[in-house]
Amino acid sequence: MHFRFTPTSASWLNLVERFFGNRTERQIRRLAVTSVDELLALITRYIDQRDKNPTPFVWTANVRQILTTVGKANKTLATLHSLRSQGTLHAGARGKRGRRHGA
Repeated sequence: MHFRFTPTSASWLNLVERFFGNRTERQIRRLAVTSVDELLALITRYIDQRDKNPTPFVWTANVRQILTTVGKANKTLATLHSLRSQGTLHAGARGKRGRRHGA
């Protein structure tokens, strides 16, 4: 067995995450399934249908835009870390959207 550790910012990993995020938003949250097997069958059917007419993912951001976004994210994280270490912000604080991750 070989383990491969990939950074969480790896582009292919983001695509996989976005693929399932789209599925969750568009279909899975509205489903009323009675078993894990039924859910897996629905996901598999979707993937099979999508594979019949695949479309490539095309990056729309250039390198400068991506690096600018990463820089802003790093600055925000550093600020949050600083606030938390000062006790100004508690660990369960909500983000801009007003909801917790996964809520």
